[in-house]
Amino acid sequence: MKDSIFEAACPCCGAKLEIDGEAGIILTHQEPVRKSKPTDLRKAVQDLDKEAALRDERFRQGMEAQRGHDDELDKKFASLLKKEEGKTPTKPDWRDIDFD
Repeated sequence: MKDSIFEAACPCCGAKLEIDGEAGIILTHQEPVRKSKPTDLRKAVQDLDKEAALRDERFRQGMEAQRGHDDELDKKFASLLKKEEGKTPTKPDWRDIDFD
């Protein structure tokens, strides 16, 4: 009987559940520990401002990285285009299905 009892965590709220697998019922339910709410409203606003500044900085860094990535891809494309300029194009092998 003890083998059919197991513990699981609720994916929605994070509560601990003790489940009897054989009977298919929940035996116990323990609420998750909640974070305490801020008591100082000024500190809470400052924390939100810091988070906003951090998000803006990460976004700016991502944009800078993307700009550099675009330049790198342009250089690679230009070098490959220059490499292939002197070559004559080859005729593709046509298949019967291509004519439909």
